[in-house]
Amino acid sequence: MDLCQDVLNGYKDVACLNDSLVILIPKTKDPNDMTNFRPISLCMVIYKTISKVLANHPKEALPFFISQNQSAFVLGRMIYNNIIITDELMHYLQSLKNSPNKGFVVKLDMSKAYDCVE
Repeated sequence: MDLCQDVLNGYKDVACLNDSLVILIPKTKDPNDMTNFRPISLCMVIYKTISKVLANHPKEALPFFISQNQSAFVLGRMIYNNIIITDELMHYLQSLKNSPNKGFVVKLDMSKAYDCVE
């Protein structure tokens, strides 16, 4: 715990603690391309502990910086709410077909940002 406190106060340098080993995990049974691998970093336990302490430290200030409109990746908010809102929005836009007030939808493909292992 003293080491974590020293890191938070800026007394210790963590450069020697953040060595990690990168292992390639195959996503498919027969990977033949580099895109079929997922890199996993194996870090030292002390580095992970310090990272967790540093990540949890600013939790009290986060509500001042995160918008009320953001629903993903926020504790207590569910990402599936976005699916429900999108469905409602699509129904609303369909109702505007014959109206002079038109709308549009933009779809962003984030499949590479949240890749998965098969």
